[in-house]
Amino acid sequence: MRLAELQGRSVAVWGLGQEGRAAWRVLRGRWPEQPFIVIGRDAERQAVLEADDPLVSWRDESEECLWHGIDVAIKSPGVPGTHPQIVRGRESGVEMTSGTALWFAEGLPGIKIVVTGTKGKSTTSSLIAHLLRARGLAVGLVGNVGVPLLDVIAPQLAPAVWVIELSSYQTADAGSADVAAVLNLYPEHLDWHGDVERYYADKLRVVTHGNPRCVVLNHADEHLRALGEARRGVRWFGDPESWHEVDGQLRMGRAGAVEVAGFPLPGRHNLHNLAAALTSVEAAGFDPRPQLGSLARFQALPHRLQTLGERDGVRFVNDSISTTPHASVAALSCFPDDPVAIIVGGFDRGVRWDAFVGHLRAHPVRHVSALGAHGAKIAAMIRQALPGQSVSEDPDLAAACASAAKALPHGGALLLSPGAPSYGMFRDHVERGESFARLVGCGDAVGGGIGGLGIR
Repeated sequence: MRLAELQGRSVAVWGLGQEGRAAWRVLRGRWPEQPFIVIGRDAERQAVLEADDPLVSWRDESEECLWHGIDVAIKSPGVPGTHPQIVRGRESGVEMTSGTALWFAEGLPGIKIVVTGTKGKSTTSSLIAHLLRARGLAVGLVGNVGVPLLDVIAPQLAPAVWVIELSSYQTADAGSADVAAVLNLYPEHLDWHGDVERYYADKLRVVTHGNPRCVVLNHADEHLRALGEARRGVRWFGDPESWHEVDGQLRMGRAGAVEVAGFPLPGRHNLHNLAAALTSVEAAGFDPRPQLGSLARFQALPHRLQTLGERDGVRFVNDSISTTPHASVAALSCFPDDPVAIIVGGFDRGVRWDAFVGHLRAHPVRHVSALGAHGAKIAAMIRQALPGQSVSEDPDLAAACASAAKALPHGGALLLSPGAPSYGMFRDHVERGESFARLVGCGDAVGGGIGGLGIR
């Protein structure tokens, strides 16, 4: 469905997050006299009232006759396709679309690089955009990274390359891309997708259903390796014949280490992200090697292993973006020689913490502060498997920070890497990271959002 097909029809926007507000702006900008409906939860109703738009009406998503008189619904990514009201709407003949689907249907000019994966999407997307801009190209860095696609559906100047980050909530709606890069697969968002098999299948739809010209896959990921070995047109990263990381060094094929002077991102996992970015740039038809020197100017993304400051020998590190146990393991791996106290826990999505506990078994830390209702489950698992590991159950982030700080009397790293979403305690990972920064006395250090967003 193209955007023009919405004209003159009864349209509903479901959800008023970033994507829903972008849909509202497009509808009102294109057709200022056309009424439309906003569907959502009661907490979103106030935003509709404050807009004071007489042509916008409100319906609560729990209404029995929700779909009466509606032709098309623009669904926000956070609404699962299995939601009972979505099923009911389809049965009633309502056409379901999304900002992602509408944008791809427009067929805007420019090379399209889609990036997805469980972790590292925003960093890898930003690195791709940075390398291409260093060549002098106009690049659009958009999507789940922070710019809704509907906000750039009619750009004044279409970029030469689009770098589009997609979450697992969006991949099913993506159209064809020139390059589709999948970084890794770990269990996540099981509450939305239903089970890990469905999550993996939804994530991989950019490859299996998107008909990309070239696919970029991580050879070190067993699920992606199995997928790629059965396809043509795959470019690998993470194997000895391609861009990969060995012992903290970036390498290309069997040659020696490739110098990346001043690369500002810590951890071996960020070299994996860089390998993915370099491979994606090559897959789009460009040689990235002349731009390697520009990586020293890359702006690290906030809330991703972000050092906020240091006091009394304790370094405060904000990794609030961490929403899986695997991400917390990657964060811990960045401090092999430091005493570490880590804060974990958040919303329980049913993801297993075996890998995290296994890492602690091999690499004990000074203390684990287990946060909130989910923390009790994590703490119990640690106590059972590792009786000697110091661990506490803390009711909130303030108490967790205090527990962690007590474990570092002689200095070290106090690391927030929750391994879980923030639902129920904070609005999102940004608010969680900002709260952590204030609690450790570094409230001004977080900085703004992701640099380089949009078209430039």
